[in-house]
Amino acid sequence: MTAGPDAASGAATAPFRQDPAAGRDAGPCRADRSRTTLILGMAGCLAFVVLGAVLLLPVPVIGIPALLFFGYGFFALLRAWQDPGPALAFDTDGLRLYASRPELPPIPWDGIRELRRISLRGNRFVLVIVDDPAPFMPPAGPVQRLLRRANAAFGSPLQISANGIRGNFDALVAELERRRAAAIEAQRRHV
Repeated sequence: MTAGPDAASGAATAPFRQDPAAGRDAGPCRADRSRTTLILGMAGCLAFVVLGAVLLLPVPVIGIPALLFFGYGFFALLRAWQDPGPALAFDTDGLRLYASRPELPPIPWDGIRELRRISLRGNRFVLVIVDDPAPFMPPAGPVQRLLRRANAAFGSPLQISANGIRGNFDALVAELERRRAAAIEAQRRHV
């Protein structure tokens, strides 16, 4: 066991959870959401909603956007808090970045061109580079489409954030890379 970002509570967390009945390579695994990150995000959004409400009358050009943007952020984080599913899941079929959305197919291991690590202002991410990310993402509203375009500027709208995952992020990424390499090697042997 390794201590993850939620170690402030005193509990050690595994990098990801695997079905103990399955073998190392065959079993489904999941990485849970960081509850600490969700709570801090909701508290920050709520603070800016209050600030936006205070600024609504004297400076409506700032108050209205603050209310709308951070109000939306609060409810999006609240929805993630209420979702009992993991942040991501993976097995022999591939990687599911939206694990609580069973209608979306997993990203096949051999369909992942690259798992690229990036760091932006101290925040670590892994970009999941695929030829066409659209089939692996849920439908998006206008705000989500705007955010996806911004994320795509870094190389892919499919991303895994170290802050959003509970546990050891480096161990999780190493396991994803290992499974991807194993699937590519198995495909080469069959050719």
